[in-house]
Amino acid sequence: MRILVADRGTRIEEFETWMKENGAEIDGIEIAQFPNYEYGIKANKNFSQGDLLIAVPRKVMLTAENVEGSLLGPLLQKDAMLQHMPNVALSLLLLIEKFKPDSFWKPYIAVLPTEYTTVLYFKTNELQELKGSPSLEPALKQCRNIARQYAYFNNLFQHSSDPASNLLREVFTYDLYCWAVSTVMTRQNFVPSIDGNSMLNALIPMWDMCNHTNGKLSTDFNAEKNRSECVACRDYKAGEQIFIFYGPRTNSELFVHNGFVYPENEHDGLRLRLGISRGDLLQAKRVELLGHLGIPAIGDFMLKKGPDPVDGRLLAFLRVFSMGPEHLNHWLSSDHSSDLVYPDCALETDVESKMWKFLLDRINLLQHAYTTTLEVSLQYMQ
Repeated sequence: MRILVADRGTRIEEFETWMKENGAEIDGIEIAQFPNYEYGIKANKNFSQGDLLIAVPRKVMLTAENVEGSLLGPLLQKDAMLQHMPNVALSLLLLIEKFKPDSFWKPYIAVLPTEYTTVLYFKTNELQELKGSPSLEPALKQCRNIARQYAYFNNLFQHSSDPASNLLREVFTYDLYCWAVSTVMTRQNFVPSIDGNSMLNALIPMWDMCNHTNGKLSTDFNAEKNRSECVACRDYKAGEQIFIFYGPRTNSELFVHNGFVYPENEHDGLRLRLGISRGDLLQAKRVELLGHLGIPAIGDFMLKKGPDPVDGRLLAFLRVFSMGPEHLNHWLSSDHSSDLVYPDCALETDVESKMWKFLLDRINLLQHAYTTTLEVSLQYMQ
């Protein structure tokens, strides 16, 4: 799957001019193409860590707050899905502005990708390659949800006479809806509402051209200047690509929601769904002890990347899961049950051995669910 750039490159100068005319501060940077990245942001001068890179005024953002005053507004007033799912409303607003002849955001929409690498663009055989992966279930769920949304809105547009339906009725296709949803899903951020009482889904032009790297969040909203500001997360030399940190997401999450994986991802990990069975004769005591630790009896736990893959929360769950009645009674009556989250907690060898064996067996089962080995997959990618 390849992102089609079409004539995006010919519209960049117009877009950057539009940004500056509407109050954006983008001096010292420009949109450029980079190998393996398609487009990104290039530094035209040296930046030190903490220097302002991009300042985007609220005026040019496309936010859920713009929906009410748009052609979608009348439909918003009576449609529950649009009222309760601002990301859906923003996706449809994007389509309206795309087909609205005099849209204020036309220069921005012209430089957006025409296709994405999200799972919404996967073919059936490509989705089948995810068998065994933790990405398969959320990918299928996302595809089902978007298909249902499309069917719902397509029917709505065909049988309604509001301004949005009149504009989109003849052009609304499944592929087009996937494009709008993917645009919002891969590029949105959150900004405060005008009154400051809530957070809004928002598309932030220019800023959303930055690609991802490890680091810390370096974007914030300046309420006094009513704009989003992004500072350099490290030093950059003229000619280098400027990156931002998208947040602490696993590669599975990046893959499903952003359409890529990041091999050097410091926050990568595997989510394990673990729980205490109702058929366990010691269920009540296990649940009680986990409650003392603030850990749910059934939940998702993260097996992390690196030398210390098991964090305190997962460690404590595995220990409680592996205890016999005497151990459970001891820790339930102990004032030091919180010590169970620490690796150096004094615990009987048989409990520790049982715990690690259970975890290893669970990991092996997950590995066997894959249709290929890691070596075969790496060869295929080459």
